[in-house]
Amino acid sequence: MSSLKKNVLLTFFTDVSNLGFGILSSIITARWLGPEGKGIFAFVTLVPGIIVMLGNFGIAQSATYFIGQNKYDKDEVFNNIIIWLLISGTALASISLATLYSIPKFIYRDYLVILIPTIYFQLGSRLLLGSLLGQQKINEYNQSRLVKSISLLVLYICFIVFLGWEVKGALFAWLLSNLLEFCFILIKAYPRNYSIKLTIRRSWLKESLNYGKKIYLSNLVNFINYRIDRLLIISFLNPFQLGLYSVASNLAEKIWMIPDAISTVLFPKVSSKNKNDASNITKVISSVTVGLALLFSTLMIFIGSWIINTLFGTDFKDAFLPFAILVIGTAPFSLFKVIAAYFSGIGKQSYVLRITIIISTVNVIMNLFLIPRYGIIGASLSSSISYSLGGALALYWASRISGYSVSHFLSFWKIKNIEKATHKRKGGLINGLFETK
Repeated sequence: MSSLKKNVLLTFFTDVSNLGFGILSSIITARWLGPEGKGIFAFVTLVPGIIVMLGNFGIAQSATYFIGQNKYDKDEVFNNIIIWLLISGTALASISLATLYSIPKFIYRDYLVILIPTIYFQLGSRLLLGSLLGQQKINEYNQSRLVKSISLLVLYICFIVFLGWEVKGALFAWLLSNLLEFCFILIKAYPRNYSIKLTIRRSWLKESLNYGKKIYLSNLVNFINYRIDRLLIISFLNPFQLGLYSVASNLAEKIWMIPDAISTVLFPKVSSKNKNDASNITKVISSVTVGLALLFSTLMIFIGSWIINTLFGTDFKDAFLPFAILVIGTAPFSLFKVIAAYFSGIGKQSYVLRITIIISTVNVIMNLFLIPRYGIIGASLSSSISYSLGGALALYWASRISGYSVSHFLSFWKIKNIEKATHKRKGGLINGLFETK
């Protein structure tokens, strides 16, 4: 079994496990907090994520790329990451606290203060995971995700179900699960017999920021594309509506566990390949990804109403229509996720930035127009249209860069012909999907 195939399957099975734990966690927060409490929780946990995005600066992706290229020693990268975490984490936490207490009657201030430490934990986890992925330590990467999802479920049960702490209990559970994840990753990433040096190599920092700036901007804009709808819903509507929408969007995004598993492994793999091999890998895997995403999307539309009513309760029944609309856009956006990893791996991350700026602009404009008029239905329409546009643009530029026709990236129904054309000597469909010439 090839390393790429093994790592993709391992990551996918981890995603499936996390899906189970995540659904159980969502059931607890939905049934014990209700739509309004769920909406408040969704907003408050979103804010630290935005702050962490601001403090990453593409350093995590740079670590993956430079270690994969053997440009910098992994131990030196680890040391630099720790120093960067101390500097940027302290700055972000200080600015966040100052902002919270300088603005009178800041919305949900008491809740947000609880999550200030998660800025360190989330930022540190992302940076160190970049190092592990650069070394292609996919097993450790997947273990860390399981630690977070399992601990979060257990802590939800303790704080929400048994202690009855409601929203504050959910926030404390979120805080502690992020702490456990960070500690686990730190232990796994810490080099043996290595002492931390309180210096950071300037050449590494300069090159990391230079390489990561386009990915950083792309991820930042993409994060806005994913979550601007939630910020606008809480602004134009109310926490109750955000609670319904968070259930719909979280459930629809579960379909992305397939492309997320593939893109996580594909980026470091492509980074270590030449352009032709990288294109061969991507065109075959993207075909499979689209086929699987379409299959799961169709299935989810048919059983979505039953899932929502059975798992989350009839209080969330109005989440189905937004969910169904969002699912329509998840399949084409699955293609974007895989192709984005390909672009970044071959040093063409500017294309990812270009696409995300376009679709995020479209999404923001449509949300500003549709949410005040159609509520969460308008938000789901905006997101679904922008997702579809992102997939189309990624496909167009991938075809131009690779030299392959658009049909090569979409011919999931002709997978045997793709295999014969690109991987004759490997034999066997599965091996053909994950090996190169």
